[in-house]
Amino acid sequence: MARRFRGWVLAGLSICPLLLASCASGPLARRPPPPPLYPNRNVPPVDIFASGQLAAPDAPDVNYMIGVSDRLQVEILDFLTIGDMAVLSLDVVQDGSIDLPYLGDVQAEGRTAAQVQDAISEQLIEGGILFEPVVSVTVVEYRSRAILLMGHVSRPGFYYLRRNSTNLLGALALSGGLSTGAGTLVEIRRPARTVPGDTSEAEVFHADLLALIKEGTMAENAEILPNDVLYVAEADSYYLSGFVSSAGSRPITKPITVLEAVAAAGGFRYWEASATEAFIRRVDEVGRLEIIEVDLFAMIEGTQADVWLRPNDHIQVPQTTARFLAWELWNLLKGRFVSLGFDNAVSGL
Repeated sequence: MARRFRGWVLAGLSICPLLLASCASGPLARRPPPPPLYPNRNVPPVDIFASGQLAAPDAPDVNYMIGVSDRLQVEILDFLTIGDMAVLSLDVVQDGSIDLPYLGDVQAEGRTAAQVQDAISEQLIEGGILFEPVVSVTVVEYRSRAILLMGHVSRPGFYYLRRNSTNLLGALALSGGLSTGAGTLVEIRRPARTVPGDTSEAEVFHADLLALIKEGTMAENAEILPNDVLYVAEADSYYLSGFVSSAGSRPITKPITVLEAVAAAGGFRYWEASATEAFIRRVDEVGRLEIIEVDLFAMIEGTQADVWLRPNDHIQVPQTTARFLAWELWNLLKGRFVSLGFDNAVSGL
């Protein structure tokens, strides 16, 4: 008797999905490609990869333009002691020059090390100090081209570039990469230029690391210039509430759909959730509330297209009265069967 009762119940449960599927009609809905997570943003203007500047961010650059506060090592062959070099460690002062014994000021700012080397040689010859000077100039401390990294990076702070510029990935590499909880959006603040002849105004634009790293959109790899400030924001979130296994907020680290979000929460509570009446609360850029109705069963069957989530979307899965009452009735009947001695049959369901 117990075995026969269990078979009836299992057969009834197995027919339910078939009945639901038979009610579905229409062609399968195709899921559209994911929209950009941050559509309204000022995108980086430069693709540094296109210019071929792919060197490591801390690798010295022979075309590096020396600036104020850089420290140079100047070596000049000593004509009095054959084979000896006079070694000088000189800082570039505020007027952009370095002070050499017997020569005085030599302009260094805005020149490469090779150009400064040539300028020193010319002045040695013109001053009658050396007729065939042997000069070497090396930048030993880079202190003129600073950038600031803030937010969710491993080591926030100031960093000095060893090149005239770098790219976004190179700048993030200087700080050890992203920290836990980092989002995909990087804000780049560029101050107004104070260089004579450069009237560039202050700018703020954004780069999407997701598009850069996972989708290969190299235009997002913005050129980073001295005095730029980079801020890596915390990851945006979406929210799940109602009759799901694990409600709460979760970070958006990649494009995600409603079904993926519900699955990440452990699914909906089958006997209590009204999966056909779920909805998304979405607030747009101007503060307008939008309610998007979703049918989780239709999405599973493919008759309704899955919906891509946006930052701060709120998925609500409400309770179903009919299914909840059926579940409570089942629990009541189960207790009654146990009291009548059918506990073995009930425990096998």
